Amino acid sequence: MTGQKESVKSYFNNTSGEYSSVYAKDVPDSLRAYIFLSRREYVLNMLDLQGGKVLDIGCGPGVLTENLLKRGCQVWNIDISEAMVEKAGQRMQFVEGRDRAHFSVGDIEKLEFPNKFFDAVLCVGVLEYLPDDILALKEIFRVLRPGGSVIFTVPNLASPFVLLEKTVVLIAKFLQKIFPDSSDSLLFRKDIIDRYYFPVRFNTVLKKNGFKIDKTMFHVYRLAFLNYISCRLSLSFARRLEFFSKTPLCWMGVNYIVRAQKE
Repeated sequence: MTGQKESVKSYFNNTSGEYSSVYAKDVPDSLRAYIFLSRREYVLNMLDLQGGKVLDIGCGPGVLTENLLKRGCQVWNIDISEAMVEKAGQRMQFVEGRDRAHFSVGDIEKLEFPNKFFDAVLCVGVLEYLPDDILALKEIFRVLRPGGSVIFTVPNLASPFVLLEKTVVLIAKFLQKIFPDSSDSLLFRKDIIDRYYFPVRFNTVLKKNGFKIDKTMFHVYRLAFLNYISCRLSLSFARRLEFFSKTPLCWMGVNYIVRAQKE
């Protein structure tokens, strides 16, 4: 396992409880909860499927599984983090249809499933943690049946909100070099590296790997660094800016969500 994968695995093992508690909320009380819960809603609304076999890659604490079971699906959940897989299993312990849910530790670059096995694949917040996403895309293509759908979510590098956050982080790093004893609270998560995507370029990569773009949308308009001023302010700001999603400026969302089909 590469150093990056080890870092990602360690990070999510250590934060599995936090992620599980965020998804346990019905109403978001923080920016993180708002982002995660609304992203789940977007993805589930975009998945046009009743019944069938679904693979959730990077399942985390099993946040999509219950809804998929209600649709009559068989769900295979995999994650690189053992702790996340354990949380996912616990979450489904008393859910109706639990026998149709499967949980295991897995690697997106080495999927242990037959060719053309799944009707749909969900890959939510995963690709950005890979040093190279091509092998992962090839594996998803391999296990997806012809005509099957896959939904990806990736960070949007074209978003001005993302660019502003990156600028703030660069300034924070610069100030910390000058003032070594200063707070590093604006440096955000420093233990793992994640990548950002230009939507147009990502679409091109998907097409080159055999996928046909079916539907796209953008998600969340936020200023994450406001959390260090006021959690309520950052959450309120994101909620107020959600109107962008219904305007020509929707492309400014910090997350890009795309549904594609295997041709």
